[in-house]
Amino acid sequence: LSHFYPKHDWSIDEMDILCGAVTGKYTWPYLPLTKLNEMKLEIKVFSTFDNDKFLNNHQTYLTEEYGEDGAKDSIQNSDMDAVLDQARTYVSIPKHDKFTRYNKSHTPVIARELLDNGFLLVKSINSQKLNGNDNKIAGHFILLHGYEGAQFIAHDPGGNDEHGNPVHQYPN
Repeated sequence: LSHFYPKHDWSIDEMDILCGAVTGKYTWPYLPLTKLNEMKLEIKVFSTFDNDKFLNNHQTYLTEEYGEDGAKDSIQNSDMDAVLDQARTYVSIPKHDKFTRYNKSHTPVIARELLDNGFLLVKSINSQKLNGNDNKIAGHFILLHGYEGAQFIAHDPGGNDEHGNPVHQYPN
């Protein structure tokens, strides 16, 4: 957000509020996307996640998408009542000139075009898969802010251990 609001020094507490962070629980993208829309930022969401199916029966949909263990983990580690409320608010946002949803994943070509047009890209990744745990799901976001040739330049806002070393962060 500092890119768009350079005079504002965003605190961790402010970011936690923006993301709806609850200690010990997973965060979901619904609240931050809703709040960024309220801030009048131009947002283009590329996602194959079926919000309607999720809202209709979140347990069944999560099981279909991530398996029993992934669904169980997501549900147990989330405040699902709050997540579902946030999802309902998110899907009710009408499409307008600064907010567009695409029911597909973006491609490298689309990503480069968006970056060339001044967008920053927030990319959802499964950090468990990157750690070699193919049967688990753990949503994580990285920020793509440029590219050089075929390589994207990413910022990973993951945490640090007690010595200040990055954990669960990956090379750009």
